[in-house]
Amino acid sequence: MMMRAACLKRGFGMIRSDASSISNRRGLLNLNYSIVQNGNECVNHFKYPVARYSHHEHHTNRCTVRDYSFLSTPFDDISCSNRKDSYHQCTIYSRSYSNEKHSLEMDTEHFLNNFKDMNSSQKTRQIQHLTHKWGTLWSKKTLPKNFFKTNHNLNNNRNKIGNSKNIDQIANGIQYVDKLVHILLDTIETETSKGLKEVKSLTSKKQSKFNHPNSKRITGRYDVVYNIALRGWAKAGIHIPSISNMAASKAQTILDRMEAIYDAIYDTSPNKDNEDIIQDIRPHTILYDIVIPAWASSSDDKDGAMRAFELLQHMEDLALTGKNPFAKPSQLTYNGCVHGFAKRGMLPEAEMLLDTMEQKYNATATTNQHQHNNNDYDNTTNNIPDPIICPDVVTYTCIMNAYGKAKIKDAANKAEELLFKMMEMYDRTGNDQVKPNAVTYGTVISLHARSRSKNGAQNADRLLQWLINSQKKVSMELNTNDLNTDDSEYNFDPSNDIVTAHFLTVMLAYSRRRSNDAAPNVERLLMQMENMYQAGNQNVKPNIKCFITCLDAWAKSGEKGAAIRAEKILNRLEKLLINSSNDSMSLNNYAYNTVIDAWARSGEKEASARVDIILDRMNDLYITTQNEAFRPDKITYTSLIRMWTRNKEEEFDSKCARLLSHMEQEYFKGNKRMEPDVILYANVIEAFAKAHKPKLAEVVLDRIEKLYKDGKIRFQPNIVCFNIVMNAYAQSNSQNNADETLRIFQRIKQAQNSENINLVPTVVTFSTCLNGLARSNEGDMVTSAESIISEMCQISTIDLKYTTDAWNSLILFYSRSKLHDKCKRALNVIHRMQDFDVELNLTSYNLVLDASLNAEPTTEAIRTDALNNAIYIFNTLRESRHLNPNSITYNSLLRICDKLIIDDEEREKAIIHAFESCCSEGMVNDTILRTMRKISSHDLYRKTLGKYDTNRDAMLNSLPTDWVQNSGYTKRLSNIIWDQGFKT
Repeated sequence: MMMRAACLKRGFGMIRSDASSISNRRGLLNLNYSIVQNGNECVNHFKYPVARYSHHEHHTNRCTVRDYSFLSTPFDDISCSNRKDSYHQCTIYSRSYSNEKHSLEMDTEHFLNNFKDMNSSQKTRQIQHLTHKWGTLWSKKTLPKNFFKTNHNLNNNRNKIGNSKNIDQIANGIQYVDKLVHILLDTIETETSKGLKEVKSLTSKKQSKFNHPNSKRITGRYDVVYNIALRGWAKAGIHIPSISNMAASKAQTILDRMEAIYDAIYDTSPNKDNEDIIQDIRPHTILYDIVIPAWASSSDDKDGAMRAFELLQHMEDLALTGKNPFAKPSQLTYNGCVHGFAKRGMLPEAEMLLDTMEQKYNATATTNQHQHNNNDYDNTTNNIPDPIICPDVVTYTCIMNAYGKAKIKDAANKAEELLFKMMEMYDRTGNDQVKPNAVTYGTVISLHARSRSKNGAQNADRLLQWLINSQKKVSMELNTNDLNTDDSEYNFDPSNDIVTAHFLTVMLAYSRRRSNDAAPNVERLLMQMENMYQAGNQNVKPNIKCFITCLDAWAKSGEKGAAIRAEKILNRLEKLLINSSNDSMSLNNYAYNTVIDAWARSGEKEASARVDIILDRMNDLYITTQNEAFRPDKITYTSLIRMWTRNKEEEFDSKCARLLSHMEQEYFKGNKRMEPDVILYANVIEAFAKAHKPKLAEVVLDRIEKLYKDGKIRFQPNIVCFNIVMNAYAQSNSQNNADETLRIFQRIKQAQNSENINLVPTVVTFSTCLNGLARSNEGDMVTSAESIISEMCQISTIDLKYTTDAWNSLILFYSRSKLHDKCKRALNVIHRMQDFDVELNLTSYNLVLDASLNAEPTTEAIRTDALNNAIYIFNTLRESRHLNPNSITYNSLLRICDKLIIDDEEREKAIIHAFESCCSEGMVNDTILRTMRKISSHDLYRKTLGKYDTNRDAMLNSLPTDWVQNSGYTKRLSNIIWDQGFKT
């Protein structure tokens, strides 16, 4: 007991030693909260996922004991410190655990088969004994940490609460414990029905040995049973999402049965003479505080949070009416409900509870503190003091998370305002409960980093830099446009709460935005971490993820010299981590693959040579260390294939084919890291397509199908592979390219219903096929194009809104066809696109104008329809809010006027009107001038361009600037002037 008291005094977690540590009632209420609250961190390990960063450690000579909250006492995470004999110790540990579990299962099964022959006293004693054994077993870890360091087959697992092996044990044991607790409740319920005298035979006349030293209330003998059962279901539901709803319901069922039995006894004799009877069945705050987080963490959309809130209201009703004064909601009760609302983004409900907590604290804190200090209450009456309900760091951090989950505008700024409020409260009151911790800062930084604001990464970086520079009595001056705060000083130093995760969050925010300054900022943060770590701050030690993020930022930055910068970082990383014994910091081929990808994207001449050098380094490291982590894998070679294809090196297609063959041979020999995947095959197909060898691209496609059907690879060809092959045929200049394109399209349709290979065509599939047909010179392909469009509209997985290119291809077919009604059909496609909510673009309208221009006016009806369609399209564009006619539109309109208007006077008026509109829109370019020279008579040309072009050879630079300002000429002209000035 002295050791336990010393641990508590030092801020460490309690270590399970006997049954008495399980049933501390009010102590359990605050165990997982108050211990860390009095230490350097204000986190709640048991209930709230917003605080799971740190554990309190107590060091002994040979082991490390960490505080994990589970059941009624924390987990004992015992990890061997000697790597030399860790495997042997872990093996013995695992074997003893398995034997103990098997023996306990047999004892429980024996009891379940024979409990009917026992009397009530025997049953209750056996249930207490077995339940305590299950709780003790759950408190042990399945395997120590070092087991995973000595067994490479399990290197990817993590020994933590919630891994599959531990959860299997809990899920198995909780079934037994649930049966035991219901047998206990059946026994108490049966005795209750016989009368209070029978119930007294089950109760102890003396005080339970499980009393908490700070509580004068007598706890029931069966509290340990209820506690273990409820916590078992709660933890199983939290770590196994698939059963979270069922687990919360199971815990609620136990609580409901306890309430029903308690109500029956209370209604029969509600006086204090029977306090020793009802104490064994009376639900109290601790038990409610177990069930509420179970509901809050369930997978229901909103029902779980509302069930938790209803339970809170039920507790308030019980306490208010005096029916159960020991069910008064606590701070953990409110925090559990706030977490449930925050997790689901139910911000109004969460803020409502926060307001309630603040009101309760302001109204009752002083009175209740006086009662607690003086123990001024009678434990056998309803004069139970109200728990002090005070919003703490957990409450406010949950509200911050709710801002993000609710996806409200300026969520990050609101969270930052709340952070400043917490700092002001802590500075004013000195209340450690509201002191922001690493999780609080991380939440605000993460909200900035994940926001859609253009300055999200910069704001996250700004807050991080302020935390770094903050010291006691320094002025908080944040240069921000998003949040206006008054200059004030806080007696507060958050610098010790900065951890590696904060830096990594900001680095990832820069990297994902792909801005021009992303890579330099990421590298700056990395160097800042290194400097702080070298200065003695162990909390910001850069890990492998930080270096990888920096490498990835440079690789995808597109800046000149990015590959060189990435390779320099790799060299520094090698020196730091090449001999690291820490698995989480060990170097692997991912860093090398990232640098190879950087060179592949660079397009520089020396890229191929640099990649060869990096590959040699990887192979040398693998040969020297025999560490598979350094061995080139399929990602390495996929980047190499991409580089060869992008740079179109000499015989790049042959190189890609040879490399693919080498990888297949290595994989068939047993090298699983060389297993070809569909991405690799798609890149090789792309190489042959860019080499204008569609036949060889199809050979690779056939090979994937054969290997997959034979069971030699696990990946079937996807629709991307087929699209690449089809596009290779579509872009070829062969005479039968249309037939080959249609053949691949039919092959996709056949595979769509195949049992072995299931393909779903995409928008790219149909667009590629139509483009291939459009390039054909084999005559009218309108029927085939219409059939393809009809099939596309029947695919449920295709969003027709984004099929504009496919529809434009159909309009192009009509424009090039010899149909007499091509204009009507082309315009009808526009109407069909509008019916399907397809996004129309300027190309769609210009293609309809092209159809009118290509119409042969053999009859008056054809001529009139073509001209009317052109006028309708032009007027539609002029009235559109999103689209405006461009130079192509005006060029087609001028040619249509010249071709389809018979009357000379009307034709001249139409041409003048179209040209003036073109000039007013600033769309005049060289093509417009050539068209005007071609279609204009001498008088017409003099009226329109004679002032600027007397010899019918006008250049754009002789025209007014506002005539050409939107045609792209002024931009090209400014570039020419700039280049000439730069050269001079």
